[in-house]
Amino acid sequence: MAVGSVTALGVFGKTNGGSSSVLTQDLIDSLKEVDEKASVTPITNKITTNQTKQTDLTALTTLLSAFKTNVSSLTDSSSYMTKKVSSTGSNNASISVDNGVNVGDISIKVNQLAAKDSYQSKTFSMSNAPVLSGTTSASFKLSIDGKDYQIEADNSTSLDDIAAQINDQTDGKINAKVLNVGGENPYRLVFSSSETGSANKINFSYTADESGSTEASKNLLNALGFYFEDSSDANATLTLKTEDKLTEAEKASAGSQLQKAADANFIYNGIEITRNTNKVTDLQLGVTINLSKVDKEDEYTNFNITQDTTAITKSIQEMVNSYNTLINNLEVATSYNSETGATGTFQGVSEIINIKTSINKIINGVDSNGKSLQDFGLSLSQDGLLTLDSVTLKDKLENDFDNFQGFFSTATSYTNVSTSSTGIKDDATSPITGTLKINDKEIEINLTGTTKQERTKELLKAITNAGITDISASLNTDGNLTLKGLGGSNLKVEGSDELLSNLGFTKVDLKGETNTSTGFFEKLKDTLNNLVGKDGSLTNYEASLVSQNEKLTSEKEKTQKTIDSKYERMQTQFAQYEVILNKLNTQLSTITTMIEQASNSN
Repeated sequence: MAVGSVTALGVFGKTNGGSSSVLTQDLIDSLKEVDEKASVTPITNKITTNQTKQTDLTALTTLLSAFKTNVSSLTDSSSYMTKKVSSTGSNNASISVDNGVNVGDISIKVNQLAAKDSYQSKTFSMSNAPVLSGTTSASFKLSIDGKDYQIEADNSTSLDDIAAQINDQTDGKINAKVLNVGGENPYRLVFSSSETGSANKINFSYTADESGSTEASKNLLNALGFYFEDSSDANATLTLKTEDKLTEAEKASAGSQLQKAADANFIYNGIEITRNTNKVTDLQLGVTINLSKVDKEDEYTNFNITQDTTAITKSIQEMVNSYNTLINNLEVATSYNSETGATGTFQGVSEIINIKTSINKIINGVDSNGKSLQDFGLSLSQDGLLTLDSVTLKDKLENDFDNFQGFFSTATSYTNVSTSSTGIKDDATSPITGTLKINDKEIEINLTGTTKQERTKELLKAITNAGITDISASLNTDGNLTLKGLGGSNLKVEGSDELLSNLGFTKVDLKGETNTSTGFFEKLKDTLNNLVGKDGSLTNYEASLVSQNEKLTSEKEKTQKTIDSKYERMQTQFAQYEVILNKLNTQLSTITTMIEQASNSN
């Protein structure tokens, strides 16, 4: 119980007593301070040391995590899959590649671009005025991709209405709009197929009225400026008149075909390819071809797909920097100066000392092929820091990339299977037909060439156009077709016995293989995980420091409480003594006075 301070406790300090303080509050405070220095201060110092270790350990684990991040980026197989493309020639085609595409060369010659079918009407002075005159109502049909769409008009239907009707009726396959092209009669109806390719050709046909006449339909199309060769058949596909067949009156108000629907046609590595689009994605897995312009007779574009090592070089340098920063900080943290006795925070702490030992065990190691970091431009200096020979690194990345990846990363290698034709049957009298199945993809074969070479080329084209992305088809040195699985893929060839015999193949079901090997940086990442991972030695050490801090804090609080209680009792006891002594002093003073009075009366 708090009793206030003891201001003066005089134990007969003078003859009168009480005026000379022997036991005072200052004395109690001094005694308490001595006790605290002996019992509490050592614990406080331990807590401070513990907190310093926790702070410095956090800094070290942050550096280790940064180093681990750099190492992990070099273990990721995707870091080694980035490719770049260079080109020479006309550049009328371009390609883009995904990560993981095989390096190699591609040659492209553009013969024809894929195009949409598009038309424009004659010009009109107003877009919202009726198109028809002299006809109450009429209609015509537009056909695309095998489906007919009927467009209707009456004597109030405008150019804008027809454009809207085409957009609404054709399921998005034909796009129509009215353009202001300027001039005295500025408005034109323009419509085109939504997609490129010959299959998206727009066809016109008349519709017959109740009497079977197509005259009203013809008048509506004429009103739009479309003049066709004579046809009274409502189901016939109309042919737009060429300019030489137009009358002078028709020429003055004729629309036209702006562009004809067409497939893209190009030569890909010597093979003629046809596609309905200028963006081709199914010839080689991960390669997108964009055709932009037709090549002249002697023009073509050559592409070279190579490894892009820019990111890897950057990652290696960042790894070297983070390693050196870590090692420099470890040296300071575990240092000891024999002259001054100064020590680092973790001098003598095995968990911290073992960091450098564990990492350098990997850094100085060699793989099963006897290769080490030095073979790739990395080495340790005398002061234990990593140095990078950029010339050696560049040479290895450019000229020995597979071995580089195999040493540093978890590398994947493939055993690719293949089968070859013994030669297509040389029989010019009848075509070779049938269904060939490669990896469950059915390919209709119809070889009509008159020579073995022509038929082999036809077969190569048919397989290439089938777009089977996990196999490649090429001609071997004998001029026969070879099929090869890509990326460890299986290869299965099926078909009737007669067809396979004619093609020179047999039924096969070959299994490719994928093999994985652990690289240098994967081992280093595992070592770092053993340090800073969930159950890593540093993770456990950090937990022990936290636990130790909690125990020390609890011990300090308990010790301080004990000392506080001790001196509170002392204050209470001394205060009680002071009360008793004061009473005794009072009684003594009274007796002394009585004695003095008695003596004086005598």
